[in-house]
Amino acid sequence: MFIAASILVCVLAEASSYPTPRVVGGQNATDGEFPFAVQLWEYNSSYFYCSGSIIGKRWILTAGHCVDEDANAVRYGTIKFGKKEFDPNYDAKIIKQYRHPEFEDWLEVLSPTSIKWHFANDIGLFELEEDLPYGPNVQPIALPEQDAVVPFNATATLIGWGYVNANHDFPEVLQKIDQTIFDNTYCDSRFTDNDPYNGTQMLCAGDIQDRTGECNGDSGGSIVVDNVQIGISSWSNKPCISGPGVFTRISVYRDWIRNVSGI
Repeated sequence: MFIAASILVCVLAEASSYPTPRVVGGQNATDGEFPFAVQLWEYNSSYFYCSGSIIGKRWILTAGHCVDEDANAVRYGTIKFGKKEFDPNYDAKIIKQYRHPEFEDWLEVLSPTSIKWHFANDIGLFELEEDLPYGPNVQPIALPEQDAVVPFNATATLIGWGYVNANHDFPEVLQKIDQTIFDNTYCDSRFTDNDPYNGTQMLCAGDIQDRTGECNGDSGGSIVVDNVQIGISSWSNKPCISGPGVFTRISVYRDWIRNVSGI
């Protein structure tokens, strides 16, 4: 299941413009269970490419690498995977996009069938044209305060609409999976010196036995502890679930979110 080229096309097909983590081993969510979850669409190309979360009536939080000039709408208020045409009952138009000014990305092609794509300061915001209609299926998610301590070893919930298998099939409905928030010592031990894991601005989470977790198809998705979103799906090593997923640590960027959105 569930945090956007030829031989290279085959390699980058998982990435589209950027590789987007999905969740492996998840379960179906229920209506209203995650009313903050949204899908990001490029309706000029009928392309779903990332997820995000509602943080205000006109504001969506997502990964920095999901900020894309072709993105034009978010789908809200439903757990069903979106249709490929604009629906005014579930879609809101994007009028402005914000990527963190210190966002960085690295692409390393290891072989014709293997790439690594990593990010730093991987956070972004979308401003919507009109207020979202709050109700049972449309609500904002709470965010941590600036520099709030991450609850290591806590059980978190990861959600998203990414691929559910190696055939790149999308799920019919939003997926969810429990993950463990690991401390930085463990996270550092699971990545090599070539992987730019930075525990100051990132956190990692997954399954200690590497059986479930994020993979291609759901960047920008949420990882939540006690109804607070602590992370944004950012990147993971491939093949999927060969190690923990990496998430943008939201508490590091809380002041930036407030300065841009007022929230």
